[in-house]
Amino acid sequence: MLFSIAAALGLASAATRSTGTLVITGLMIPLVFAAACIVSPAALPLMGLWIAILGFNLGVAMLLGGHIIREVRRRAA
Repeated sequence: MLFSIAAALGLASAATRSTGTLVITGLMIPLVFAAACIVSPAALPLMGLWIAILGFNLGVAMLLGGHIIREVRRRAA
């Protein structure tokens, strides 16, 4: 669930083609994790943070890969 939400955030922020949106969303992930660590009485595993960062990056990469594939197919036709 965490991975899919982060991938959706990456897709949505990359789809806007705004560098500011990518930066804000990219910074939001560790900031929210830090806030959760501060508020939570128990320790949070760092694996959740790494999964979210990986999902965000994969979401951005999927959109960029889709654009590259579309451009190659369009030029070939």
